[in-house]
Amino acid sequence: MAELRSDRAQVDEKAEGQATGGAADAHSKLLDDSGMRPPKAGDVIPDRYIVTIKEPPLGSNPTLVPTKAERILDKYNLNSIAQTDTVIYKHAISGFAARLTQAQKTALENDPDVEFIEQDHVVSRANVRRSLLPAAPLNEVPTGVARIEADLSKTHNEPGGVDVDIAVIDTGINLNHPDLNVVKNMSFVPGVTTGDDDDGHGSHVAGIIGARKDGHGVVGVAPGARLWALKALDKDGNGSWSQIIAAVDYVTKHSDQISVVNMSLSDTDQSKALDRAIDRSVDAGVTYVVAAGNDARDAKNETPSNHPRVLTVSAVSDGNGKGGGGFNPPCEDDEGEVDDTFATFSNFGKNVRLAAPGVCIESASKRQGNNANTYEKMSGTSMAAPHAAGGAGLIKAKNRQFTPDQVIDTLIKHAKPQNDPLYGFTGDKDGFAEPMLNVKDF
Repeated sequence: MAELRSDRAQVDEKAEGQATGGAADAHSKLLDDSGMRPPKAGDVIPDRYIVTIKEPPLGSNPTLVPTKAERILDKYNLNSIAQTDTVIYKHAISGFAARLTQAQKTALENDPDVEFIEQDHVVSRANVRRSLLPAAPLNEVPTGVARIEADLSKTHNEPGGVDVDIAVIDTGINLNHPDLNVVKNMSFVPGVTTGDDDDGHGSHVAGIIGARKDGHGVVGVAPGARLWALKALDKDGNGSWSQIIAAVDYVTKHSDQISVVNMSLSDTDQSKALDRAIDRSVDAGVTYVVAAGNDARDAKNETPSNHPRVLTVSAVSDGNGKGGGGFNPPCEDDEGEVDDTFATFSNFGKNVRLAAPGVCIESASKRQGNNANTYEKMSGTSMAAPHAAGGAGLIKAKNRQFTPDQVIDTLIKHAKPQNDPLYGFTGDKDGFAEPMLNVKDF
């Protein structure tokens, strides 16, 4: 996995991923130490770089032999105790992220084993509209789950839950929420020791994907799916490309277990190392589902939504859990959204291949300390993507041999055209008519 050299206690392989403890409720130490107050997406992290090495990554194969990246770290004395935030990548790419002096950077640029070096940047979860619910929803089936007919899927309704592992790279997942079956948790945020959520965004995403079907709270698209809480963003929803790559590296190491990844985060600055890591992770058999972004612009301008091998999802406004009209979403902050129309905030473009509900979605959260029973309504493509990630989980639960391309093609093949009078929607902003997610047949 990606190894984080930090002043915090490390999670060893035996204890790795145990769903215990609470979030540190802290900023990323990496961002705090950078002096950025407050950091925002796209900010350059001073003196910190991502270095990609000319060496094949290990994929899911373990090794005790030092990689070329580790030997280079030693060669340039980058393994000293002062380098508390150095991260080593082994499985999706070979390389590392570290603070470098100008002399060290120049030396690495001239090293024949170094493929390329890029500046590390701040990356953030997509901004969402959100409102805390005073209690658990009265209806266990949220409008989004109903709108894509997940509740009619045989796999969705199988007793014991959906047999699939889905990772959420986000702000973490509420480890104590009764709706969520978190089986592994890891933090890639320096200064934070577990994958527990201290923001609520990651928990909301996780609930849409796989909240249990138990007659209480909410139910997800793939109820009871085994959730991996991979915390790469801090309590303010901020992280770095180096932390996101570390999470992708970890997924790739565990690609024999993890079938699907949801990433509801974005940045206009591009990361060649992240693109390479996602490519290799997809090659290892993992399906990536990402949010299109909430800036009402072409998704080609943002990453990872512009990556050609991920499934990028736009958001549709829905107020009643079914197509064909009805009433507008009832969120206080979403009065401008109209039922069965393209969400006003959603990004668009040819990179977007699927649409899903993303307005006034009810799901699990964490906004009040360790309150395990917290629920929220949120709006954003962050909410649309996990509907599709849950759908991908339904497919993989029954088709273990499917490649990521086959999973994505199956989702698109069974989706409903925009002009379908019962399932479609209007108002798409471009000439690329991505269909509406529907998982009834999975």
